[in-house]
Amino acid sequence: MDGVITNPVTGAAMMACSRNGTLLTVPGDYRYGPTRVFAVERETGRRVTLIDDRYVAFPGLSPDGRRLVLHGSAANDQVLVFDIERKTLIRVSDGPGNDILPIWGPSGDRVVFTTDRSGAEEIAWAPAGGGGPVETLIEAIGLPQDAFSWSADGSRLAFNRGIRTARDIWVLDLESKTGPEPFLESS
Repeated sequence: MDGVITNPVTGAAMMACSRNGTLLTVPGDYRYGPTRVFAVERETGRRVTLIDDRYVAFPGLSPDGRRLVLHGSAANDQVLVFDIERKTLIRVSDGPGNDILPIWGPSGDRVVFTTDRSGAEEIAWAPAGGGGPVETLIEAIGLPQDAFSWSADGSRLAFNRGIRTARDIWVLDLESKTGPEPFLESS
């Protein structure tokens, strides 16, 4: 598919896919203006506009397929949740720093994201409905770090840590409260 925004650092396309096969994309180039988020119907290829003319990126579909988590670009970047049925957009984070690269928590009740509220990148989470406290999961260590995936049982969070040209994969075990520990280190 042409015209889908990609991450300038990793090259990853800004899209998400539901379990029923619906593809969500962010077309255009958010560096040059507002974007739109579309749902593309699997059977027909028909595009339905979900979000129009907003500075958003990195969509992620909730585990139940009813909401999107988004990175909202602003003076201070923020985490947003869009309810697909109600067509409402709420701000999950609104802090003094930048909150970026959101992903869903395993049950869909929380959103995990990178924040620089402490002055360096740490990984935090907050209730997906907004209005709740932002809690730090992984303290800042002076290196970039970004959450990207959960284990199938939702007990372990995998995240990247390191300089942009050599990123290691680390794991935080939320049940045993151990870690984070390296899983795969770059050479």
